Order: sequence, then C-alpha cells, then structure tokens
Amino acid sequence: MLIFNITFAWQIMLFGSPYILWGLTALSIPVIVHLFDFRRYRKVRFSDNYLLQELLEKNKRQSRIRRLIIMSLRMLFIAALVFAFARPYIPSAAGTASKGSHLYVSIYVDNSLSMEISNGNTDLLEQARSKAREVIQAYPVGTLFRLITNDFSGDFERFVPQDECLNMLHQVEFSSFSRRMSQVLSRMTDLADRNAPGAIHHYYLISDFQKATADIQKFSNRKLPVFLMPLEHSNSANIAVDSVWFSGPLQLENNMLTISARVRNFSDGLLEKISVRLYVDGKQKGLSDVQLAANGSDVVEFSFVVNTKGSHQGYIETDDAPISFDDRMFFAFDIASSVPVYHIAGAGSTPNMRNLFSKDSLFNFVSSSERNVDMDRMTASGLIILDELSTLSSGLVSELNKSIETGSNVLIIPPANLDPKQYQSGFQALGIPAYGGVDTANTRVGKIDAAHPLFRGVFMTPPEQIQYPAVFTSYRLPAGAGRSVMTLLNGNPFMSEFVRGKGHIYVLAVPLQSSYSSFASNALIVPSVMQMAFSSRVMPSVAYPLDYPFGIDLPGNIISGEKPPVLVSFDGNQELIPGFSNGNPPRIFLNAQISQPGAYKVKNNQTNLMSFGLNYSRDESRQEYYTLQELKSQTGSNDQIRVMETGDTAASVLAEWQEGTKLWKIFIIFALIIFAAELILLRIWI
Repeated sequence: MLIFNITFAWQIMLFGSPYILWGLTALSIPVIVHLFDFRRYRKVRFSDNYLLQELLEKNKRQSRIRRLIIMSLRMLFIAALVFAFARPYIPSAAGTASKGSHLYVSIYVDNSLSMEISNGNTDLLEQARSKAREVIQAYPVGTLFRLITNDFSGDFERFVPQDECLNMLHQVEFSSFSRRMSQVLSRMTDLADRNAPGAIHHYYLISDFQKATADIQKFSNRKLPVFLMPLEHSNSANIAVDSVWFSGPLQLENNMLTISARVRNFSDGLLEKISVRLYVDGKQKGLSDVQLAANGSDVVEFSFVVNTKGSHQGYIETDDAPISFDDRMFFAFDIASSVPVYHIAGAGSTPNMRNLFSKDSLFNFVSSSERNVDMDRMTASGLIILDELSTLSSGLVSELNKSIETGSNVLIIPPANLDPKQYQSGFQALGIPAYGGVDTANTRVGKIDAAHPLFRGVFMTPPEQIQYPAVFTSYRLPAGAGRSVMTLLNGNPFMSEFVRGKGHIYVLAVPLQSSYSSFASNALIVPSVMQMAFSSRVMPSVAYPLDYPFGIDLPGNIISGEKPPVLVSFDGNQELIPGFSNGNPPRIFLNAQISQPGAYKVKNNQTNLMSFGLNYSRDESRQEYYTLQELKSQTGSNDQIRVMETGDTAASVLAEWQEGTKLWKIFIIFALIIFAAELILLRIWI
C-alpha cells in the first residue's frame, strides 16, 4: 500500500490513497465560476438613475462579499470530500516505527488439548495453523519469525525466515501442557529482549481463549503491539474425572482398600447413569455409575483387595465425547507389608504396648530401652511411643521434631510419680504445654471426640453407651490447648492431640499402670492407639498433573548414595532424572519434563521410594471462552492490543493497525456542515 506524508500544516497526517489528492484540482471550478460571470443582463432605460446607481453600487459590494463566501464554502466542500476519499489518518507510534524497519514477529499457537474440538471440518489446532500462515504471509520479505507453543520447545523458539517458519508449522502437534496467556507473553518478550534487543517486535496470540488460561488483564496495561486472534469454536458439554484418592494414608496387603474419584459435569444439563470404571494392574476391579447435576459433581467409591506387595498402578475412567483428554485419571500406590512402630520403654513401663503390637503381623514392632535408642529406626517409624521415660533429653527431642515434621506420630505416656518439671523443657522444645500437676480425684472419661480420625468407623452404637475408662490419679493437661480426644468428667483432657508440621503428638494424662486408670484394659485403647499407627505419615497423593509446579515430598529421609532418584514409568518406556532437593523431607520436581500420562515410580539405587500417576491438567476441562466483546473489554483503552474479529485477515488488520487513527469520517462530517451552511446562506441571501 502506497502511503506518504503530505507536507503542509498537518505534518503528522498521512493518506492511504494519496492519488485521490489529484482531485484537489477541482478547486479551480468555483474560482472559474466566480471570475467569469456568465449571467446576461438586459438594458432598461430610466429618465434619472442617480439614486439607482448609488443603490446598485452598495448592492454590488455586498454581492461581491457574498460570492466570495459562497466560493470559499464550495472550495472547502470539495477539499473535504477529496481528503475523505484519500483515507487520511494519524499513524500510531508503533505503526510509524515499523515502516521501513526490520521486523521480528513472535507467533503463539495454542496447541493445548482443548484445541482438539472440531467445528465439523477441522479441529481448532488446524485453524490456528492456518491463522499463523496468514500472519507469516502478511509481512514483507526479510521479516524474521519465531513460533511459540505450549511445549516451550527450544526447537521452535528462535527467529527464522518466512519459509522456515512455515515449515515449522507442520511440526506443531497437540501438547500435554496448558499455559497462561500472561506466562506465554512473558516468555515471548523475554526471548525477544534476549535475542533481538532494541528491535521492533510484533506479538500474535492465536488461541480459543479459554477463561481458565486467558488471563489477559495481567498484561492489558503493557504497551506492546499484541494481536489477539480468537478462533471460532462451539461450546461442548464435558465430563471429567477430576481427582482420585484413597480413604487412608496406608494401603496394606490382603486388606480391603477403598479408593474414591470425583467426576465433574461441566455442562448446564443433568446427566444420569454415567458409567465409571476402575482398573488396577490392567484388570477391571469395579464398575459404577453416577448422576451429575448441572455444573455439579459426584464422588464414586470402589473397594478392592491387592494380594501382593510392591507398587501397583491403575486408572479410573468414564466415556465422554468430543472432549476426551480428561476422561481417564491414572494413579499408582505402594502396598506396605507392615507399619513400623518404634517403642521406647522407660524403667517403669508396662508390657501393654508390646502386647498390643508385637503379635499383629500388620505392625513391625521394635522396642528398646530409653538408654539404647536407635535414632535411624525411630525416624523411619510411623508411630513412636515414649512409654514412661524418666526424662526427655535434648537429643531425643531434636530427632523427634524431625520425625514429626515429616509425618510421624508420637504418643507420650507419662511415668508414675512424675515430677512435671522433668518433662517441662522437653515439652517446651516440642512446642506443647507441660503437665500442670497431679489430680488424685477419682473420676472417669466422660466424653470422647467420636468425629476424630482415631475413632473413624469404630462405633456401631452411640458413644454414650460405651463403658469409659475409670481414672484414679492423673496429671493435669491444660484445657483448650490442642484438641481433646478424650475428656474427663471435670472437663480436663484425658488425651490431647497437637499438630506439628505433618505429624501429630498425642499426650496421655495417665501412665498405663492399673493404679492410675483402667485405660490399659479398656476397649478404647485398641482403636485409639492402633489408629495412631495407621494414620501416621501424611496421606500421599496418588495422582498429579503433568505440569505440577511444586515439589513432591519423598517418604522420610531415605535417599542414600550420591545418585539422585530416578523417575521411571511402570512400562519402562520412560526414564529421567527429575529435579531433586535432598532436604527434610527430600523432594523431587517434575519441571514439565514428562509429557506422557501414566503411572510412574520414583527409584533410588533400585529401591522403589514411592509411586503415583501423572495426568493431563484439568485446567481446560471447563469449556468457557471469552467472546470478542469480552476480549475487547479486557484490553481496556490500550490501543496497542488489537482483537481480530471474525473475517479479518492478518494483512488487513496489520495495515489498519499501522494506519492508526482514521480521519475520513471527520472530513465527511466537515463537508456536510459546509454544504448545509451554503444552503442556508443561499436561502437567506436570495
């Protein structure tokens, strides 16, 4: 398009069709009409025309002024029309800068899984490729292009000539990752500043603009030449398996396991009898159906038994079309052969804890005296029992704090004839209140917290009908400190719980000796203490998204050797070294290195540390898109960000954007005002 500057009073005004300005030669027409009076006069004889000549002279001067005014109005009318048809405009700053300059163009092609949707002919990804080709072909030869996708692949993110960029478009496939628009633009500008600092850059974002990822408001105030190119799409109903979890933190061999999944309905209609299936180790283990309210969800539960130790994989799936990437959720878990329980016995401890745990194969029970504590075994145990220790040493408390932070549970049973000052410094280091003295009043447990996880699934009858332990002598625990799991009739806690880090500290108000209470022989001791072991450690997640941005905690301080842990798929087809931090606890980081969903193991020196499933992100499961008007409102008054409407071509929008503020409407209005003024004056003067 030929555009050049007209050098006169308006230096900043340019014309899109400057050859129309030759029409200004028509300004000579009113001048010719004015200079040559083509009217013919008829002579009329009068006897005395002195007074008439004086009147004619006066009218002649007025007529000359009126004719000059009319001529000027007609010339202005013609000039305004010529300017209007010459497409005048005031160019934008970026548009002026890009004229004759070397351009760098960055194009983002959204290739997330939501782009699988088809409009009946092609999917959205193919439409995005077509739009990208239009953009590339709209620029002159010599422009350099760079392609950005959700993979953030280094193979694409370099400036290349037009032909090479067109070839790259054929290599763009669906990505396992979704990206925020602000994240994409930040990467585009960072790469632009690094690879071509100080140059002129244009940025194109081609996407379906889902509300979940198109956070345009975060960059709407940036003064960058950004072109938003939304794709035509249809809103589709969608069902997704949203999340999956086990009912407890520990899965044991030959025990009934319960796994739950949330299925979500992302549509405005009621959906009935939606089939949901469970597969474990390649075999179907469960079949159920759910009813989903409009934009609602439901939880489905499956129970199954695993008869072998080690790591196991599975998935829960449903059927949905046309959006299928979120219909299946992979998970993986490890079967524990037993729960490690470490018992530290004081000089006056009773055999109750040993009798409770040592004969049950579900527990790996190890006991040692308080003088021979195995710190490594203690920190690797799920439940640590301090049974009537004479004192809490600083070294022991330090190791206890480390274990509690990583998820171990600690049960503190006080010794007989305890002087509360003996435990005061140890309790202070643990961050819990100390015993307050001895209470010799005969009483009993009057209430238990039946909703506490220690009693989950224990009671078939109301707790009021249970025989509670009698208490003869106890140590006072501060009321209101921590959570009272069991409470005496006088309101003082009988067993208190304190949450520290990822673990729990349980403190008893009595020793287990019969002279203090009947708790050791009461039925409540079995579920309460055993559940402390079963609930030890934080419930691990069995599934993560592929783009999980945080660290995944590994169990305990178990990393040995100099080699970092390795992430391996169950089928053995994928293996990589994730990001790793050998802290307390040790953590791995996915860093978006894996693009294939499935079940994975974390291994260290051929030892399986943990297992979990990796899945496509559910960020784009809700099919909500910005409309053109919403996109424009998101950009606000920023004239550097342009939203391309349906039917616009890249070439036309680029040219329009470079032209900046158009003035042809102003000149048309000006011409109409002049024309109206001429008509009014002619009606008045004639």
